[in-house]
Amino acid sequence: MTTFNLADLEIHIDDAFLEFRRREEVRRLRQRNPWAADLIRQLLPYPQGRHRRLVISALEAERTSKGLPVPKQFEATVQSAYNQHCLDSAVFQKSGRSLSEGLFYSPHGKGSGYWAVDRVKVPAWLRSRNARGE
Repeated sequence: MTTFNLADLEIHIDDAFLEFRRREEVRRLRQRNPWAADLIRQLLPYPQGRHRRLVISALEAERTSKGLPVPKQFEATVQSAYNQHCLDSAVFQKSGRSLSEGLFYSPHGKGSGYWAVDRVKVPAWLRSRNARGE
């Protein structure tokens, strides 16, 4: 068993609280900025896919109209969320994520500028996020 003097114990507790606060803030940010869910909502009405620029513009307009934050690097933020869940993306392929996390794909081929969502995977993905409180 590790023993701490009082000063060390206070530092240990402070560190634990800082880590707790950091994780709590990350959780709140995910809830306030549900990029993958936003992308799903934008792409669902387009079974053949939609051009990337139109998706990003629609997301930005939606967030602005709702008074939600729009990061300075908005386009990069959206692209990153797409890449993290896109079967065609090197980011996704290197991540080691399950294929069930691969929600997005390029219906006209990688680099075409068109994005689509795999409608079959969406219900299970959303249910898993709801169950985890994300």
